[in-house]
Amino acid sequence: MSKILDMAKTFEQTSKQQADDIESSLKPEFERHEEAIKEALDSSRQSISDAIQDQQKRIGWLLLKSWGVMLISGLLLLAATSGTLWYQGNLIAERWLITSCRSANNIMPITFFLPAFIASSFYSA
Repeated sequence: MSKILDMAKTFEQTSKQQADDIESSLKPEFERHEEAIKEALDSSRQSISDAIQDQQKRIGWLLLKSWGVMLISGLLLLAATSGTLWYQGNLIAERWLITSCRSANNIMPITFFLPAFIASSFYSA
């Protein structure tokens, strides 16, 4: 029985020694593999971060362009509206002048800038 016990102790020591040898030989390999994985993850993280920044720059320019187009469109609309109001204001002032002169003196002012069909309507009594 003592022989079996000795064999079991020897087997246990041998197994422990083999496990320690395997662990010590594989530890550097696992560390190298871990470093390679860390480098790959860092590289992926950096490339994804760069892609996100590029996309944000593109979106920023598109947003700036769209706001610029809306601003220019608004300014053009304001200019067109102002021009129309100016023209109609001059037309109203001119016709008011013609009407007031006609009713006050019964004299028609000379209107070089009125079209003939408009001016003729003021000359008819």
